[in-house]
Amino acid sequence: MMTAAARGRQGRPQRWDGMTRGIGRGLRGAAVDIATGSAARAVSAALAAERPGLAPHTRVRILAGPHAGRNGHVRSAAWLLDDAACDVVPGREPPGYEVSFEMPDGGRVTLRAAELAPAPVT
Repeated sequence: MMTAAARGRQGRPQRWDGMTRGIGRGLRGAAVDIATGSAARAVSAALAAERPGLAPHTRVRILAGPHAGRNGHVRSAAWLLDDAACDVVPGREPPGYEVSFEMPDGGRVTLRAAELAPAPVT
C-alpha cells in the first residue's frame, strides 16, 4: 500500500525517487521539465555580455531589404550555430537581430546586423 507521502499532490504516484513536477503537474510521464525558452534566453544573455552589439529594446532603423525605412526595437541577438563544433560561430558581434516593428503594423523579423542602425529616440 502506498502512503500519502509517496503520492503526489494530485494523488498520483510520484516518479524518479519521489521527484515531483514543477511544470505540467498531473502529467503521467517522467518528472523532467525542459524549458528551452528560458535556456535560450540565458545563453543569449551570456553571449551578449561577452560580445558587443545592440542591447535588447534598442530602437533601430532598418536600412536595407523589403523593410527599409521602418523603425523597430531589438528583441534579441540572433546567433549562428556551428553544428559540427556544437558551438556558436566565432565573431565579436552577433550576425543579426530579431526586431519588433513599431506600431501601427507591429510584427517582427530577423535581420542581418548590417541592415540595422541605431535610431534616435523620439
